[in-house]
Amino acid sequence: MKTNVSILLALALAAGVHADPSPKRGIGFNEIAAADLAALSPGVSWAYNWGVGKPDAFNDPRAKGIEFIPMAWGPQQGFRDHLEAVLTTGPKPSAVLGLNEPNLRGQAFQSPEDAAKSWRELAAQCRRHGVPLVAPNMAMGTPEGDSWRGFDPVQKKEVVYTFVFPYLDAFEWYLREAGLEKPAAMGIHIYGNIWEMRWILGELAKRYPATPVWVTEFNWSGAPDEAAALDYLVQAVDALERAPNIARYAWFKADFGADRNSLIAPGGGLTKLGRLYVAMPHPDPKRWDAWPGVFKAAGAARVETGDGASIRYDPEAQVVVQIGEPDSGRTGSFTLQVDVAAPGGDGTLVLSAARGRTLRVAVDDPDIRAGRLPSAGGLEIKPFEPGKWGFQDYVLPLRLAPGRHTLTFSADAADALFDWISWK
Repeated sequence: MKTNVSILLALALAAGVHADPSPKRGIGFNEIAAADLAALSPGVSWAYNWGVGKPDAFNDPRAKGIEFIPMAWGPQQGFRDHLEAVLTTGPKPSAVLGLNEPNLRGQAFQSPEDAAKSWRELAAQCRRHGVPLVAPNMAMGTPEGDSWRGFDPVQKKEVVYTFVFPYLDAFEWYLREAGLEKPAAMGIHIYGNIWEMRWILGELAKRYPATPVWVTEFNWSGAPDEAAALDYLVQAVDALERAPNIARYAWFKADFGADRNSLIAPGGGLTKLGRLYVAMPHPDPKRWDAWPGVFKAAGAARVETGDGASIRYDPEAQVVVQIGEPDSGRTGSFTLQVDVAAPGGDGTLVLSAARGRTLRVAVDDPDIRAGRLPSAGGLEIKPFEPGKWGFQDYVLPLRLAPGRHTLTFSADAADALFDWISWK
């Protein structure tokens, strides 16, 4: 059972007292009402609709705080003419998106050579107006019958570009041949499960370590039910927020009708998925969490997941840190960093957690990050109601000197969950 303090804090957060939108988080949409933009605004900072013109809903005061990003969808002159009018007459956007899925038939379908020419023209236009271009925006994988076939200048043979990286390699080869640098920023679309998401983020970081990447479309299109979609959203958004090479990301999509991946219900208002997307925490690496204070474990500014730890969805607590892997029986740990205000001193550590028989916290002990629990310096917290299911408050007297401290939390269970953490 949550304490009254935890309940009040949860209500305060739900009311938006502590909410601030993630600078990364966005949406793709076709049509949207100002009221729905207002509902998304506590967590969402930008949006686009695969077009150039800004919809009227963004002029409504209720939509304040969500930036509309234009997209020159394809290589046609009409897109560039419309973009020229927008960039010349209106407030300049922070970026322009361009060339939507040139590697997929039915979209801005082009050969890598033609895509390089289109990019060059669009980049020159954006450069004249001092606006960054994010292009191309690639499909990660494409069916063979809907993929470009042609001679690949890198592999020196005829190929079918069914995967994103060979296409991009050829695209960049043509840019170099024209004496141009590779794109300063580009976009990609990801529709697989969380493991595919994590893999592609790792590959992007290895292949393009200095290139900001926008994930301009993502969801798990094959999610079998609502619970799986909710758990995917939590893990995917957390991964995108923590990936240093991901500049922005946009859920596909806000207005998806009755599809389980829609953020907005058919009659208006946010779905459960939409509410969770707005409420997801976003870490700020420049901020230390101030104590005395209280915060969600999953949203701690400097939380670092270790082996066997992850951010997950829980029906009761919504977004939690899970310690351990139930299938393998492995346990794990996670760390966070806090800044204790003077004068520091004796206080009470409270953790709202579930499923652990014994929880442990180590203060300023670096060895814990490798999974080794210290024989000294670690403090154990045992549940006051052993065997009880659900979240409980674990309470421990804890003395902290003023200044910055690293706290590491672990548990003996392979599926322990952490919700709120406080020191007062």
